Amino acid sequence: MDTALSVRRLRYTRAWRFPFAILSLLLAVCLAFLPAAAAAGIEVYPGPGANAYKTDLYRVEVQDGARWLDSYTYKVARKSVTGWQSGKIASVNFTTFGTTAPATVRVTKLGAAIGSLTLSPLSKNIPCSLVAGQAIITLKPLEKAWIVFDGDEGAPLFLFADAPKPPVPPGALYYGPGIHEIGLAAAITDDSTLYLDGGAWVIGTLDLRNHKGVTIEGPGVLSGEKWPPEVVSKIKDKTVYHMIIGDKASSSRDNRLKDITIVNAPSYHMQGGPEYIGGVKLISPWFYSTDGFQQTPRGPGRQALIEHCFAFVGDDVFFPRANYQGNIEIRDCFVSATNNSVFQICYWGDPLDHDFKMYAHDIDIKNYLAGANHNNALFRASINNTPKTGVKNMTFENIHIEGVVPCPLVQIENREYFWPKQTTKPETKQGNASNFVFRNITATVPADQATLVKSTLLGLDEQNGLHGFLFENVKINGTTLTSANCTDYFKVNPFVSNLCFVAKP
Repeated sequence: MDTALSVRRLRYTRAWRFPFAILSLLLAVCLAFLPAAAAAGIEVYPGPGANAYKTDLYRVEVQDGARWLDSYTYKVARKSVTGWQSGKIASVNFTTFGTTAPATVRVTKLGAAIGSLTLSPLSKNIPCSLVAGQAIITLKPLEKAWIVFDGDEGAPLFLFADAPKPPVPPGALYYGPGIHEIGLAAAITDDSTLYLDGGAWVIGTLDLRNHKGVTIEGPGVLSGEKWPPEVVSKIKDKTVYHMIIGDKASSSRDNRLKDITIVNAPSYHMQGGPEYIGGVKLISPWFYSTDGFQQTPRGPGRQALIEHCFAFVGDDVFFPRANYQGNIEIRDCFVSATNNSVFQICYWGDPLDHDFKMYAHDIDIKNYLAGANHNNALFRASINNTPKTGVKNMTFENIHIEGVVPCPLVQIENREYFWPKQTTKPETKQGNASNFVFRNITATVPADQATLVKSTLLGLDEQNGLHGFLFENVKINGTTLTSANCTDYFKVNPFVSNLCFVAKP
């Protein structure tokens, strides 16, 4: 029933016959008998056509009243060389739909009944059940779900419950359903919108360098599949192979990235990223150097914001170190990395003559990082420039970590760059880190694993080290870190000052 049409007819053809109280009662009854999910504004999208990129593993339907609507579900697969499914052909399956209220999703495993499932993020307690071999899941608007069926970690299904797509702005460069090839470093004009509609699969990279006022949005997909990362990794200047090419120039401001999905990145997903990134999904877990969100404030008094995003990438997810240029906030995201770190806090060290802050909060992490030999860490900083450089003013709060965690939780050190040298800067191990807060951090580790590999806080000397680190309500396997037990989990040297582990109710 068309609610607006029904109300209109009631109001103009019959209202004169009834007292107002009776009219109100009839209107309430009409609304009560409308299908409940219809009010949710369910919106599903087509595919690119000819079943392109369509998964052969799952069918996803979203309930709209009495109807179940097919939500086109993609599959991307290739051989993995990272810590996730290393050496195997692994697939990622995903679908996006729009909703304004909690939505019921039905998942069918093609060719077999579903025997069991694991639904992440665990902290959200997303309602789910198995009914006659199908999964029934309820997602709130903006929630992202990661589902593993019958223990098959190499073929997860991602469900993205976005807001309904925005209207196409007048004059936008529009890509509708279909496969579009735009090439490397496709040009964008200032103060314009690039709109990827549902069912649009756009192959290429986008160039935001020296641009302002650009919005890239829509429920469509941007793919870098034409340029294999094995080939790109051998190219010295990889700039044009970054999916969103940017810079740190103050002239590149007021750029926005909203809701799109980026897959098959041959190199970074973005470089010198936009000031605003919202609802964006990154999927490239198979190869290293496919770093995630680079957020860059464009000068004093400006802020960079990342919110409601998802990432499953083959290298660092977040780069909060850019807060030396302005304030940064990262909130309400669900992410995973298969190499390196989730929060890359610092490489080399940046100027410390600022009072800007970085605040990351309400983050869920599904961990696939491994390595007890300092190859990976969830929160990591490598400081090695001059005593007047480093990183400071960072708060990490309400962060839930699930999965196997055989790597350091935190690794902040004065030390050389971890990977082959990529800069002419001298690596002196000099620099400082200060004013860090880790609050309400939980790490869930399987029962058959004793504990996390020890974290490290290691300074260089009296002039170069770590100062002012608070760990408040940090829990590992349900144990809250305190001054009495912190040495069971952390290795600290004498060049770390004002270090505090606190348990608060």
